[in-house]
Amino acid sequence: MFEARNTTDSNPTDPPAPAPGTHLPATALLGHITTLTHTARTLIPVLQHTTATETDLVDIITGIEETKAALAALETHATLALDTATRATQARHGATPETLGRGVGTQIALARHEAPTEGLRHLRCSRILIEDLPLTLAHLTRGGFTEDQALTLAHEVRHLNPDLRTEIDTRLHAHPEDFTGQGAKALSNCVRTLAQELDPRDLLAQAETARQKRYVTLYPAPHAMMHLTGMLPVDQGLLIQAVLNDLTDSTLATGQGAGRNREQIRTDEFFELLTGTHTRAPAVEIGLIITDRSLFEGDTEPAYLQGYGSVPSPWARDLIRGDDHDAKAIRWIRRLYTAPGTGDLLNMDSTRRTYPRGLAKFIRVRDQICATPGCNHPIGHYDHIHQAALGGKTTAANGAGRCAWCNQTKETLGFTERVIPGIRHGFEITTPAGKTYRSIAPPLPGTHTRN
Repeated sequence: MFEARNTTDSNPTDPPAPAPGTHLPATALLGHITTLTHTARTLIPVLQHTTATETDLVDIITGIEETKAALAALETHATLALDTATRATQARHGATPETLGRGVGTQIALARHEAPTEGLRHLRCSRILIEDLPLTLAHLTRGGFTEDQALTLAHEVRHLNPDLRTEIDTRLHAHPEDFTGQGAKALSNCVRTLAQELDPRDLLAQAETARQKRYVTLYPAPHAMMHLTGMLPVDQGLLIQAVLNDLTDSTLATGQGAGRNREQIRTDEFFELLTGTHTRAPAVEIGLIITDRSLFEGDTEPAYLQGYGSVPSPWARDLIRGDDHDAKAIRWIRRLYTAPGTGDLLNMDSTRRTYPRGLAKFIRVRDQICATPGCNHPIGHYDHIHQAALGGKTTAANGAGRCAWCNQTKETLGFTERVIPGIRHGFEITTPAGKTYRSIAPPLPGTHTRN
C-alpha cells in the first residue's frame, strides 16, 4: 500500500515544525516553506517509481489539494502582512495618507506571476477574508474551499460594509449543505442571494446605475473581422440569448445549417435580426423562481432568474409587472414554485406560455448548472442518475442536468450514481477509485423559509 507520508525521510537539517502560536522570525518561516517546496519536488520521482492503486492516487490528490488550500490561507495572511509592512515603511519615509500602500498590488502580482490588477484584487480579497469572513477563511484553511472559491466569495461581498460581510459569512456557514460540491460560480450566486436579502435597496440602486451605463461598441479586428462587445441589462441579454438559441435550434433541426456550426449560425441569425432581414423573431420565455411571499407580500427573499442567478425581489416584482425600461420587449414570464423550508422545486405555472412544459425544462431550472460537484458548465444533457438501461425511471427525482462531458464520463467503467432520498434533490457519485462525492441541487428561493 502506498503511504504518502512515508515516501521520504525527514532531512535532519530541516527546521522543526513550530508549535501553534509560536512567534518565528521571517527567515525561519521562509525556511519551513522552502522545506515544504523541496519535499514536494523530491516526492515527484518517488511517486513516479512507486506502485500505487487508484484509491491511493486519489487520496494523494486530495491531500495535495488540502495542502494547497492551507498554503493559500497562509498566503492570504502574508499578503495582508506585506501591505501592513509596506504602509509602515512608507509612513516612516513621509508618505501622505493618500499614497500609503501604493505599489503593494504590483509586488503581489509579480510574486504570483499575474497582472498588476489581479495583484490588487488579491490584496483586497485577502483583507476581506481576514477581517470580515473568518468562517470562510477557516474553511479554506481546512481544505473545504479552494483558493479560487474563497477569493470569489470575498470578491462578491466587496461592495458591502464589514457588518454585512460578517453576517453573510455567518449565514453561509450556517447551512454548509448549500455549497456541498458547488463550484465557484454556484458559490458566488449563494453569496449574491444573501447580499440581496440583507440589503436589497442598495443592490437595486446599483442595478439602476449599471443600467445607465449600458453600451454596445464595434471595433476592428484582424483578418477582415470586427469585435462586437457591450454591456446590457440582464432581462434584455436573456431575451437576446433565448431568441438566438431558439433560431439556432430551429435551423439545425430543419437541416438549414448549410455546413455552418452552431456559433456561426448564431452569429448569422444575430446579424439578420439586427439589420431587419430576418422575419422569424420568436417570443421567448424567462424562467423566474420566486416565493409567494416575495411576490405577493413584499418579502425580501431574493428570486432566481434562470440563466443569470439571484436577483432582488423588488426587481423581480417589477419584471413581472413590466415596470421596466423595455416595454416593447416580447417575452413571457414563467413563475416557478418551491416548497417552503426545503427549496425543492415543485411546479411551474399550469398555463402554457410559449412552449409546452417538459421534464427537461424542470430539471434545467432546478439544477441551474451541471450537477457534477465543482462543475460550472451549463447544462447540455438530461441524464438518468440510475441509467434507463438498468431500469432507471424518467422522473425528476432520477434526473440530473449535466454538461456533455460529465454525462459521457459517468458511463465510464467503474462510475456509479445513486439518488439520495430525503434531501433537496441530491445524489452520490462513486468513482472507479471507490471515492464517493455528493451532489446537491443549489438552494432556490424558499429553501430556508418556514411555512
